[in-house]
Amino acid sequence: MKPKLSVVMPVWNGGKYLQPAIESILSQSYGDFEFIIVNDGSTDGSEEVIRSYKDSRIALVNNFGNLGLVKSLNKGLALASSELIARQDADDISMPQRFELQMRRFAERPELALLGAQMKSIDSEGRALWNGRWLPTSSEAIAFHLIFESAFIHSSTVFRKSVVLDELGGYSGRPPQEDYELFSKVAMRYKTENLPDTLVAYRILQSGITRSSNKESRARNLDISMLNYSFSLGSSDGGLEFLKVWCNLLYNDAIYDDASIDGIGSRIEGIKERFLKLHPDCACDAELEKDCNTYIAFAIGKLCYFSKMEAAKAAAIFAMKKPIALISELPRISYHLAKSLRRHHHG
Repeated sequence: MKPKLSVVMPVWNGGKYLQPAIESILSQSYGDFEFIIVNDGSTDGSEEVIRSYKDSRIALVNNFGNLGLVKSLNKGLALASSELIARQDADDISMPQRFELQMRRFAERPELALLGAQMKSIDSEGRALWNGRWLPTSSEAIAFHLIFESAFIHSSTVFRKSVVLDELGGYSGRPPQEDYELFSKVAMRYKTENLPDTLVAYRILQSGITRSSNKESRARNLDISMLNYSFSLGSSDGGLEFLKVWCNLLYNDAIYDDASIDGIGSRIEGIKERFLKLHPDCACDAELEKDCNTYIAFAIGKLCYFSKMEAAKAAAIFAMKKPIALISELPRISYHLAKSLRRHHHG
């Protein structure tokens, strides 16, 4: 009898993080799953660690050499025998009730194609760093969020194989945008959600696959953002110029002048207003408003730190124009402004 859930975890030199990741899956309160571990040419003894577990739910697949993350993911998807597939990274930890809560939600909402959750971050030793920024839970707020960046923690997701692999062909992008690209395609066609529960400990590592500063990575991020912009707003008008500036902020690249400050804050608010005109049911969605203010605060913080002193002052003035809306983000803005002042003082 086929399990109701397939778990796919690629591994390449998992090191000391592999064992906690595996055990977090095997100790789930929901147990009706198969655990497909794709060993992508590891040379550090990862295969031996995997083989040390005698749990019959584990299916070890060894690649011939190092094929890379995307090919390993697609191999795991193809081997999955269940309609619902859960992702797990080899250095992250799933909370014990993760699958139980996610499978319950799919049973409650069979129209869902993709379901994520909130996360907390940990360091290389498993020590708590901070709770991750709140991710939107509704399909509509997720669509707005995707204009700016991915709305899902990859290692927290459960999705339908019939949608992700059979219809969309699986992963096609390059890390670190492979999930942003795929999940954007899913969200354009089907209902998606994030649970409000924190179900994953996301490990922050210096050597991990993170947002790269190379031009190819930035260009791909811009392409995906533009697709979401055009889809959610019904037009690409004005999107490219704004999103180029936005991607520069994401990649900590470029210096901005005073005009950029008011401009980017106003543009984010303008995108929200355009979105609400096309999606009037979201007018009372507090998550969407919070997302908008968070992105404005993020932009102000980055502009404070990376711009000239005059621009940093202008950023602070812009924040004071919206004291009520941005009150929850004032600590973030103050932090970046203080760093900017110290930076410019020592410069």
